[in-house]
Amino acid sequence: MIFAFFCLWISFVYGGNVPVIIFSNKLADNVFEYNDDYDMATVLPGVVFENAVKELINYCNSEAYVFVNQPGLSLVDFVDYEDEFPMLSRYIMQSSTSVKFERVDSIDSADRFDRLMEYASATCNIDDTVVIDYYEVDSYKAYIDAQKKIILINMPELPPKDEDDGNARALALKDNDNQLRGILGQLPSPDIAVIYSTLDKAPADIKFDIGLEILPSAFDSFKKGYRVERNHRIIDSQRPGFFDYRPKFGNFDYSYLPAIDKEFIKENQTFLLLIVSSVLIFIILQIISQGLVSTKKKVSVSKEQMLEKKKK
Repeated sequence: MIFAFFCLWISFVYGGNVPVIIFSNKLADNVFEYNDDYDMATVLPGVVFENAVKELINYCNSEAYVFVNQPGLSLVDFVDYEDEFPMLSRYIMQSSTSVKFERVDSIDSADRFDRLMEYASATCNIDDTVVIDYYEVDSYKAYIDAQKKIILINMPELPPKDEDDGNARALALKDNDNQLRGILGQLPSPDIAVIYSTLDKAPADIKFDIGLEILPSAFDSFKKGYRVERNHRIIDSQRPGFFDYRPKFGNFDYSYLPAIDKEFIKENQTFLLLIVSSVLIFIILQIISQGLVSTKKKVSVSKEQMLEKKKK
């Protein structure tokens, strides 16, 4: 406990700490180890956080690496305004990889995203970088090409928390949450990795309660030791608690199918006999009907010929 408070005090004196969320649609198993080893009561060194992000990038299995800078964000926001992050929470829960660090040292946070973006570019051979500034967030139009991208989103700054009007910050958080959803939802591929934090050199949270946690309900399903690819229809190992994958269409038998199925005839013999009998009766009736008509015509013609002969 003493060590925890000492870490928080050091962070306060030398620049504070900031919350960080990392999630990816694809599984990056090694990243979970950083979360497993993390103690929420301590401040995570910035270099350790960057190593965790680099571990995620090393997989190079995402089509876009999105760095979200939310100016003014603090750990307390996730506690006091938890309900204002519905879209962020949904992305976290639907991802295969989701980790969080409540307190990350922010001494050198200003250039942190720049370093990580350069690393992603070099490691995964990504040439295109898109920067979306706060005044473009609500009017962003998605790109349509299939090239991998690095995206930096600078969200609008949060208003200060005013005791007289606490709703202003709550409304701003919810609006930014919706705007972030609008941007991520327009990306061509769902296979994205997102690093969500603030580049502010924020002071340590006034609340020294080590129980403060980032969106616990969203991270509840990511238990220690539970690692699974959530976003593949077919995977090598089955998810515990789920039935085996059975495609709607598949396992076709392309062997020759005979025109007459003996089993079908046997099972529906009575019905088929009725059909055949009905068809035969119909044909016979048609033949008889046609014969009667033809006979009547012949009789009629014969009578007319006889009358003509008598007249002559």
